[in-house]
Amino acid sequence: LADFAFDSVPAFTAGRTTLEVTNVGNEAHEFAIIRLKGITAAQFMTMAASPPPPVKPGTTPPPPPFEFVGGYQGIMPGQHGWTTVNFTPGDYVLVCFIPSPTHQGTPHVALGMLKPFTIGS
Repeated sequence: LADFAFDSVPAFTAGRTTLEVTNVGNEAHEFAIIRLKGITAAQFMTMAASPPPPVKPGTTPPPPPFEFVGGYQGIMPGQHGWTTVNFTPGDYVLVCFIPSPTHQGTPHVALGMLKPFTIGS
């Protein structure tokens, strides 16, 4: 994890994978691993930056076109840890939602901290 980027991201493969996470930036960072369901990374970015659409009373909103599959909580500069994820084939994004204290609270994702990747079959 770096300031507003995901550096040194390996080529992930399907199956159970343990990731070592290190924050080499100057701000706290996290990452969520999101599996996309029929949308692109650009569409996800637009959705993440927008409020959800209104839901008519008495109706149930449709499920989102993505799902959370893992990640790592906020981690301070210079710290590291590990997380394990079970990847299945599909399109994904790594994303950090932590607000930046040096950019008036703008979420890191809006500063470019989003990394799309694909897991093949």
